[in-house]
Amino acid sequence: MAQTNSEKILLAWQTEGFQTRSFNTTNIALVFIILVAVIGYAIYTTQWLMALVFALLPLALYSYLTTDKKPVNIGVTASGVMVDGRFHSFDQYNGYWIGQGNHTLYLVPKSKIATQIAIPLGTQDAQQVTRLFPVDILLVEGKVTDFSESLANWLRK
Repeated sequence: MAQTNSEKILLAWQTEGFQTRSFNTTNIALVFIILVAVIGYAIYTTQWLMALVFALLPLALYSYLTTDKKPVNIGVTASGVMVDGRFHSFDQYNGYWIGQGNHTLYLVPKSKIATQIAIPLGTQDAQQVTRLFPVDILLVEGKVTDFSESLANWLRK
């Protein structure tokens, strides 16, 4: 279902992507030691490609971790959610859950092969947002944090 220009936005906010990262020196040191060990092993076993990949990995991680988060515009309408100009109709989703500790709302798709939509809440109240959802989109109880969210939370610490 496409959004029409006349569709009224019921709630809108802007947030800085997902939460900013804080660097824990213990985690950085641990990753550095593991990378040096893997690179040393790769050189010892003459696996040059592996050594090169693991030598370039810190550059990619540094670039990812230091990139500023761009603002994300989010709006809720009567028929769906717009995240950064991309409209997601409520017809495609049957539930939602709220990530623990990182203020992210996830829309659960009806199809098993579709992906969840992650909506950063920033300072927006999750209850205020979910009150605007249709009654057939239910809270998914007992949803545990998935692996990608756990990994992202661990990297932020």
